[in-house]
Amino acid sequence: MTDSTAIPTANLGEQFMPVAGEHLQDPYPFFQRARREQPVFFSPVFHMWFVTRYDDVMTVLMDPRTYSSRDTIPTHPEMAPEVREALAGYRNPKHLINADPPDHTRMRSLMNHAFTPRRVGALEPTVRDIANGLVDVFIDRGRVDLMDEFGYPLPLTVILRMIGVPPEDMGSCRRWSNSINEWAWGQQVLPVERLAACARGMVEFMHYTEALVERRRSDPQDDLISHLLAAREDGVEPLSPEALVDIIPGLILAGHETTANLIGNTILLLLSHPEQWEEVRADPATVERAVEEGLRMDASVTGMPRTATRDVELGGAQIPAGSMLFLLYGSANHDDAHFRHPESFDIDRGKDSSHLAFGRGIHYCIGAPLGRLEARVAIELLAGRLPGLRLDPEQDFVRKPNLLFRGLARLLVTWGA
Repeated sequence: MTDSTAIPTANLGEQFMPVAGEHLQDPYPFFQRARREQPVFFSPVFHMWFVTRYDDVMTVLMDPRTYSSRDTIPTHPEMAPEVREALAGYRNPKHLINADPPDHTRMRSLMNHAFTPRRVGALEPTVRDIANGLVDVFIDRGRVDLMDEFGYPLPLTVILRMIGVPPEDMGSCRRWSNSINEWAWGQQVLPVERLAACARGMVEFMHYTEALVERRRSDPQDDLISHLLAAREDGVEPLSPEALVDIIPGLILAGHETTANLIGNTILLLLSHPEQWEEVRADPATVERAVEEGLRMDASVTGMPRTATRDVELGGAQIPAGSMLFLLYGSANHDDAHFRHPESFDIDRGKDSSHLAFGRGIHYCIGAPLGRLEARVAIELLAGRLPGLRLDPEQDFVRKPNLLFRGLARLLVTWGA
């Protein structure tokens, strides 16, 4: 528990509501103010400290002994009876993102083999085939919700194929992933009936994964589940079926939610800066730079939680042991101590692009190479196949109310002469 006597009585945290209003739609002016006035502030709504400056975020990321990842997937002990009933039989999973060494080291070591640059690079033809197939469906319409029919289906199809989930189960996996996402990081704005539905979805996902892992134990295939069941390393215990049941749902969620948001956020930025969109259309070699600047400018992961294992001083704040912190990657990526003109979108930023969108340290995103590949292929195909691509002016750019992920609820685009 956080020692309330150590919390300032008047602080920016009392004004900060990242899952609603102006701080959801455009948090960056508030982040700029916080970095200047109160770089580490306590939120009484979220019961945690928010860290806004690049150097302070890096301090936490590079010190996993002092700042544990054990509470990255939050638990919610205070639940309405109907929510608790819906959650019966569910166990809070042990995943990469909420594990500390030595458990994290063992899981990461075994999973790294599936996400090597060579393995990811070999997926490019598959990613292109899937992306082209999606575009084929809507190319003749001249208008589409890019999030619903492209941004989400592309990375979801890729990660489900990698894992070994049958195509007919894609819709259920997306729905169950949404349940995890909303339950863990959107509770402040969810009514009780939606929380109960999320709880039921998480239980269903767990049971589905148990059955899938059991099928792969008895009938291995050329997929990630089978690979992880058979993975061996000297001195490293193999992953148990129970561990895989914990890992797989989170891998499916992270493996598509982050990239869908990356695609949507970056396309919105590019189409909002027509001269840079034209640069991308004219020269595919610029696409990788556009992806990196999209990651910096509007990171698809707003940040990550950590828990202080001892009393510490950070950014001028005294943090008691046991306190939760939230590392605002989105704010750190706009810190003018590290980035020139950080509020400007510039795909030619060059070396001034050491963003934290994928984190840093031992928890650096294992799927970063795959996410970059999918985003690059997506932008290349949209630029090449949809002439005159532009934003539909008849829309509001509504953001999904979520503390962890930053993405658009929809993105309407049109094309043609």
